[in-house]
Amino acid sequence: MLAVVLCVGVLAGCAPGGSGGGGGASTSGASLTESVTPSADSGVAIEDPRDLRAVSDACTLLSERQLGELGMNAEPTYKEGLLGIRPCDWSGDEFAFSVRVDTKSGGIDELYETDNYGRGLERTEVAGYPAAWVRRTDLTCRAEVGVSADASVGVHYTSYREPQRSRPCQSASEIAAMVLENIPDA
Repeated sequence: MLAVVLCVGVLAGCAPGGSGGGGGASTSGASLTESVTPSADSGVAIEDPRDLRAVSDACTLLSERQLGELGMNAEPTYKEGLLGIRPCDWSGDEFAFSVRVDTKSGGIDELYETDNYGRGLERTEVAGYPAAWVRRTDLTCRAEVGVSADASVGVHYTSYREPQRSRPCQSASEIAAMVLENIPDA
């Protein structure tokens, strides 16, 4: 099971609708010249940290090509979120997802430390970054990925398929890996 979880960001064909498409970010380790940012409390090292403060619009974190690979042709919409975090939402015929940039909640360490505020989580990895699956059901899942010591990006995925055909956490992780490709280096 652990091997499956570690490889989820690079698997092709995880997107619903059978669109295939690689789109996963590289999972290679950091070279000696890359910086490593240990997270504040737990010491989770984040190799190749990303600069989410440079991202002013979550809707820019997926390219038209990536959206096409996912089979998503809908225009994004915004909604107001907690703490002034403004997620970007896409909704299609078979699934919907939102991308949320979080530079205010303390990063992945805060999520790990609080165990998602007592609601539980499953630690995982997305494209070499520490992550967690939260708010998990048969049809929905949020993949929260630590990209620096104090910032994370979240992808909340909802499938409109029957539960036995739905893979919401794998799909959320695949989309998160695509998002990581478009976040500038720190």
